[in-house]
Amino acid sequence: MVSAGTPGAVSSMVSVTPGPVAATVPIVRQAPPTPALARALQGAGLLAEKLGEYGTCRSLYQEGIAVARQIADRRALAGLLDSLGRQEMVEG
Repeated sequence: MVSAGTPGAVSSMVSVTPGPVAATVPIVRQAPPTPALARALQGAGLLAEKLGEYGTCRSLYQEGIAVARQIADRRALAGLLDSLGRQEMVEG
């Protein structure tokens, strides 16, 4: 059995640059590490990408990857790794 850990356990790992997405990230980080948190970080990363905030996008995907690994959610991990790979292709 995998422990969900404590809320915000991963939040100190990544700093998010100022921008429209930055306002939602502190709210998302209040959640305990769960599949829903991993998906929320992936969604925030996608939003950051669409707004051209590539550094923020990459950071959010990496934080989501850390959450997915922490809770051993292979499906979320696969999706986040795919998103990070696609982002790397966008940035070149």
